[in-house]
This record gives sequence, structure tokens and C-alpha cells, in this order.
Amino acid sequence: IILPKVNLIDIPLKENHKTHEKIVPVVGGLVLIIGLFVSKLLFTEELKFLNIHFISGSIVLLIIGLIDDINNLKARYKFLGQLLASILMYLGGFRVEIFFIIAIDATITIFWFVGLLNAFNFIDGGDGIATGSSIIIVFTILFLSFSISKQLDLTLFSFVLLIILLILYLKNKKPAKLFLGDSGSLLLGLFLSASVLYFAPFGYYKITSWIAPVLIFIFPI
Repeated sequence: IILPKVNLIDIPLKENHKTHEKIVPVVGGLVLIIGLFVSKLLFTEELKFLNIHFISGSIVLLIIGLIDDINNLKARYKFLGQLLASILMYLGGFRVEIFFIIAIDATITIFWFVGLLNAFNFIDGGDGIATGSSIIIVFTILFLSFSISKQLDLTLFSFVLLIILLILYLKNKKPAKLFLGDSGSLLLGLFLSASVLYFAPFGYYKITSWIAPVLIFIFPI
């Protein structure tokens, strides 16, 4: 009842590449943001890395994505929203540390976030593609964070995200009963790209924490 009124639905044959036969709700972003807040409320102490910057960046992308889902936001405004969210994530401690020169590492970090936000936005062009590939990525992060880096907070977050993604995949696989939309694909890109930057394998060279994300994200890249 509510979704059609706010235009959070995808109408069949609205565009040439849309081949679904029934009206599909576009609520992936809302599901992910609810999952984020519930995780933070349930595991406040365990998930301290879900700080105000992470949450603020997520809200920025949710708003930008929802506006785009409802009324096709112009690309430049969408890019500015992605840039703002990326800067917030950098300020929140999710950053690349390779050269240890702030200007260079900050630029690479922002490029990483903006690039992967758009990568997930682009691969969300068919039923189950973005959610299916994300399940593989999240499972990999979960395994590595538990077995190699021993980051139990990241393991917990990955586990919660994996459950949410499995539910989304069941609704998003062909024939889709739910679409991620721009809000969903952008948030998914943010959660995953931030998770791998937070990954820090103990006892390995720091560069490992940068090579691993690139290998994990080889498909969207």
C-alpha cells in the first residue's frame, strides 16, 4: 500500500532492459539499513567499528539511493553523495594505509569506495547477481576474519550480513520478488568495501590487508 504511493516500485517494461512481468518493490536499501541498526543495537559493544561515521555514510547513501529509486537523481548529485559517504568512511577509520602519506592514502581510499559503490550499482542489473556475488564475498570475509585476522567483531558483522544477504537473495533471485534498487546496491557496496578495509591480518605485512580486498572483489572490479 505504502510503496506505490512513494514510487518505491519497479514497473514492468518501464525501460528496455527491464523484462520482469510484475510490479516489484524496491526495498533492498531499507532492509540493509534496518539490519545495520538492529546489529548495532544488539551488539553495541562487539561492533564498535560501526561508529558514527559508518552510520552517517550509510544514511547518506540510503537517502541518495532512495531519491534515485523514486525519481532518477542526476549523476552529478549521486556522485557527490558517494563522495561524501566515502569521506565519512575515511574519517571513521576505514582507510588504506600503504604509503603512509595522508594525501595519497586518502585519495586511494576514496577511489576505492566510490569505485566499488558504482561497481555494485552496475552489477545489480540482473536477478540475484549482486546479492549472489555478495554472499560469496561476505563468506570469504567471514572465513578470513575468523581464521586469519581473529577479528571477532568483523566475523560477527559478516555473519549478520550473510544472513541478511541470504534472505535478500531468496527474494531477489529469478524471478525476483524484490529489487535492491540503487539504495540497496550502494549500501551493499559500502558495507563490503568497508569490511575488507577493516580486515587486518595479524602477523602479515600491512600490504596484505590491501591485496586481499582486491582479490576478494575481483568480480565487481
